[in-house]
Amino acid sequence: MARAKKLEEGFSEQLKVEELAAMALYKKSPEKAIEFMTNRDVARANKLVTDIFALFGQLMVTYRDGFRISSLGPDAPDHGGAQGGVVPKVEEVGYSADWYDRIAKDTGDHYKVPASMTSLDRVKLRALNKGVQGVWQPTADAVIV
Repeated sequence: MARAKKLEEGFSEQLKVEELAAMALYKKSPEKAIEFMTNRDVARANKLVTDIFALFGQLMVTYRDGFRISSLGPDAPDHGGAQGGVVPKVEEVGYSADWYDRIAKDTGDHYKVPASMTSLDRVKLRALNKGVQGVWQPTADAVIV
């Protein structure tokens, strides 16, 4: 929040300075003032798109598939290999009960477990539901995939 507020305030201040410069330029050449403001607006829009993609990348790497990915710090082990890379800290945070309820509602009976289950089916069901226990308790006929 503080970061967003700081960026918004900086944007507002920068815009005030640019508008004053454009007004001074307008008195000499309206066309140059329009060109100046158009160029500034295009640059600002391009920066915004770049910033939004960077934010998306940061959020996608940090929060994905019910996990929170962060750093183990400067002494984190390196897994080596051809690609190398530092081993991240991975926490399973799951999703809210509302999210699981929505998925169950949206899929209807698509993943409903049949009334007659074999022992192999029960093993598969336990494996599919592993990790969701504690966040959301599935009903007897629900499967999380």
